[in-house]
Formats: sequence, C-alpha cells, structure tokens
Amino acid sequence: MTEEEMLMQEAIGSSSFFSQKAQEPLPEVKMTAVMEAEENKGLDPSKVRNFWFTRNGETITHFGRHSDLNAQDYYKKFGSLGLNDSYHAGQAESCAFRNMLDVHKKELADPSVEDIGHIQKKHDCEMKLFDVELAKLKGQEPDESEVEQAYSEYESSKPAPKRERKPLATPQFRPQVERQAPQVKHRDANELETMLKVSSKVSKFKNGNAITAMRRKAGEQ
Repeated sequence: MTEEEMLMQEAIGSSSFFSQKAQEPLPEVKMTAVMEAEENKGLDPSKVRNFWFTRNGETITHFGRHSDLNAQDYYKKFGSLGLNDSYHAGQAESCAFRNMLDVHKKELADPSVEDIGHIQKKHDCEMKLFDVELAKLKGQEPDESEVEQAYSEYESSKPAPKRERKPLATPQFRPQVERQAPQVKHRDANELETMLKVSSKVSKFKNGNAITAMRRKAGEQ
C-alpha cells in the first residue's frame, strides 16, 4: 500500500468516527439552582429567581444616573476597589433584598396558591441563593451545597402536571330542509274529457284482446 493510499484510508476512518460521534445523543446537563437563576434574568416567577437582578422604582430612585442597571450592577460598580463606596453598595443590596421579601410576601398571601409548601421551598432556595451571590460579589468562593439541596427539595415538591381535558366536540346538526307543499296541477274540463276518452279506448282494447285470446284457446280445445 502506498503512502497516499494509507493517508486516504486514515482520512476515511477518521471521517467515519466523527460522523458516528455526531449522531450520538448529547449527555443531558443537570440543571442547578445557579444555572436556572442565571437564565432567569427577567425574574420569571415560574422559575428560581436571583433577586440581584432587581431593577424597579427603588433602584431608579437611588441610582437615577445609572437607571439602566440592576442591583447587582450597582453593587459591582460601587463595591469595586476603585470606588469602594460601601454606602451605595449597601443600598444596592437593600434594594435587591427588600424586593425579594416583598415578592415572597405577596406570593404567600395570594389566595389562588394551591400548594404553600412548594412555594415556601422555592423561597428558601432563593434566600440561600441571594447569600451565595452576595459572597461571589465580594470575591469569595461560597459553598453552594445548601442552595442545591434546597433546589432539589423544591424540584421534588413540584405537583404533577394536570392532564389537559380536550373539549367535547360540538354536535353538528343537519340544517332542516323546508319541505315545499306538492304543487297540484289543475286541468280544465276539455283536458279531462280527452283523458277519459283515451282511457276508455285503452280499456276496451285490452279487454278485447283478452277475450279474443280466450276464444282462440277455447276453439283449439
């Protein structure tokens, strides 16, 4: 085998290997509390929330000149080594923490909530997540095990999805067809007289033929 043929065979084998790998299903990535909250920058209540992403009327009041930022951005800005402004960094933390408490209070007071225990587990996870994120903002490496344990308990407490009932098919009624009364054709006296004459002739013809046949039959006997 020539060197060129060996290289060609190696290239074909390599292509087949990578093609097979591409068809294999990707390993499922297990979602964590930190990952879910990081994706939920809009603070969607159906998911775990990182309330450091708070941006509301209070943050705008305190930080009007930077009103396009959220509480986390303000904390990073004023808590940086360059500014080291603990007062404004503390305000950013207060805005985020107060918003979290207000949202939790409203959710627990909502009469439409069916499973308070499930909501409380979520709130517990979010409180722990808040402290983990604060430690990260301070440059520390926090232990995330408590957050993930709370997240696991929250996930386990989720109610089973309700089966959607399909609406019954609306019966289709056939449209009622309005029946029209039969139209009676009225004939004049001359037409009736003509019809009677024709009918009489036909009757005589039929009877005459029948009698002739009977006579013939009798004559043959």
